[in-house]
Amino acid sequence: MLRRILTFACLNIIIVLTLSIVLSIFQVSPYLTRHGLSVSSLLIFSLLWGFGGAFIALFFSKRFARMAMRVRLIKQGKTWDNNETRLVRLVEEICKKAKFPHTIELGIFQSKTLNAFATGRSQKTSMIAVSSALIETMNDNELSAVLAHELSHIRSGDMVSMTLLQGTINSFVIFLSRIIAYAITQMGRGQKSNNRSGSYFSFYITTFITEIILMIPGLMLLAFVSRKREFKADASAARVTSPASMIGALKTLKLGAIASKKEALELKPYAAAMINKSQKSKFRFFATHPPIEERIKQLEALDV
Repeated sequence: MLRRILTFACLNIIIVLTLSIVLSIFQVSPYLTRHGLSVSSLLIFSLLWGFGGAFIALFFSKRFARMAMRVRLIKQGKTWDNNETRLVRLVEEICKKAKFPHTIELGIFQSKTLNAFATGRSQKTSMIAVSSALIETMNDNELSAVLAHELSHIRSGDMVSMTLLQGTINSFVIFLSRIIAYAITQMGRGQKSNNRSGSYFSFYITTFITEIILMIPGLMLLAFVSRKREFKADASAARVTSPASMIGALKTLKLGAIASKKEALELKPYAAAMINKSQKSKFRFFATHPPIEERIKQLEALDV
């Protein structure tokens, strides 16, 4: 857990330092001055922080996922064990059926949960990682379906699409929250008040609260798109393998209970990328994955 916390902390430090340097290089003036709010500077600030943070996270996504999850890569030229040999064989078969032209990095991470995820900033730099429990539990047909599901995310460019959406939402929230906060603090300040430091404090507190409020519908939109992409990836995997294989994989995932609360907590940062999100959302609109029952129904109605 400490390793994962440090990994995410390092990523956030990189994002802050990189964007601060970019703002300095392009000499972006502060959006809040003694003369008021500069909308043009705020717009540039919002776009840089909104999209910049999202794309920096995407750029380092594979490296940090490997570090945080301790993914052991399957490398050419080294002796493979049975699980590694099996995984390479199945991925090669899936890529051939799907006519996928690029080589995918493969890895295994030690976990008692049945899960897998795909990451990477492009098709050429993509990686699929599966848990040790998933390989040991599933048969070839089920495992092939899971791999085809993850391959579908890579082929569709889901990581980039979700990054663009995240960047748009981030920029919107950053920009609008500060516009609203400035309007509120100006109304509360009054014409005769000269307490500039207090006004700045009120502005940033109001900005923080407004960002939280505005981010709620943003998260709902992200979750909605994520659920749609899960259905799409299931259907694509069913066409590459078979509906029965994908349905069998989902049923196995459903039966694979989380081994402990600690294990669930460790996987939480990558829950949206995983094929199986075992934790149930208290609010359906915030769930990144549809219920497995719904996914199975969609596959049963699929005309392949």
